[in-house]
Amino acid sequence: MKKFFLILAFVTSAVLTISADDNYQFLTVQQTDGVEQSFTAAGLTITFSQGNMVLNENGTTTTISLADLSKMFFSMTSGIKQMENGKGIMENGEENNEVFDLQGRKLPSGAGDRLSKLPKGIYIVNGKKIVVK
Repeated sequence: MKKFFLILAFVTSAVLTISADDNYQFLTVQQTDGVEQSFTAAGLTITFSQGNMVLNENGTTTTISLADLSKMFFSMTSGIKQMENGKGIMENGEENNEVFDLQGRKLPSGAGDRLSKLPKGIYIVNGKKIVVK
C-alpha cells in the first residue's frame, strides 16, 4: 500500500511540474538571418496577410515576412538574456542602445536601435556579448 501511495505522489508531482512549465511569458520569433525578436505572450495577436505575419502587441504592430521566418517558439526570460522588443535592444526590461564593437569603439547613437540593422558580427551591449548572424 505504501508503494502505491509513493507512486501516486510521484506521478502527481510530475504532472504538476509539467503543467507549471506551460506558463510561457514570451513568443520568440527567429528570422533566417539569425535575428530573434521576443513579444509578450499575454495580449499578443497574430494574423497573416499577403505573405506576412503581423504581430500586434498592446497597440504596437510588427510585420515579418514569412519568407524570412525561420522558427517561432514560446520562452521565458531569466533577466539575463538580451531581448529585442521590435524597437530597441532590451536588457532586463529596460531599453539600452549603447553598442560597442570588439575594438571598443562605441557605435553612433541609434546604431543599436534594431539588431537586424547591425552588420554581421560580434557586439558588446551593456557588458554582454551579442552575435548578429
